[in-house]
Amino acid sequence: MPGTLVLPVGNGTLVLGSYLGCRELLEQRLIDRLPVIVAVQAAACAPLARAFNDGLTAPASVTAEATIAEGIAIASPARGHQVLAAVRETAGRIVTVTDDQIRAARKTLARAGLYVEPTAAASWAAVSTGVVDIQAAPGPQPHAVVPLCGSGLKSAH
Repeated sequence: MPGTLVLPVGNGTLVLGSYLGCRELLEQRLIDRLPVIVAVQAAACAPLARAFNDGLTAPASVTAEATIAEGIAIASPARGHQVLAAVRETAGRIVTVTDDQIRAARKTLARAGLYVEPTAAASWAAVSTGVVDIQAAPGPQPHAVVPLCGSGLKSAH
């Protein structure tokens, strides 16, 4: 099991699915600890990051601004309280990246042969810019998983 999962978050489906799956693995004693979950939001629409940083248990009230990461631009995530609780239980955090960071990460990934949509590139932006330090991940050999799902063909950006 990786020390850290770095996941894009809008409504929270990927974060909650990962969390619940890891909880089941832990309950079955197939893993000995939960991975730290780091959720990534676009800075232009970050109700969960604001709530997390302010110690709130529900998403903060925000006005969504335009962002190229449309898939995570959710101003009022319905399962926000569950996302906040799951991230906190894993000793994780919720961070933000800018559109410029997302564009740069997407370009880097494309040069490596991975053509992903901006929402998927948001997580790589957090890792590649140092917003998320995967060297600080728990475990004997720190490592992280950054899923790069979502084809770049589905985005006009």
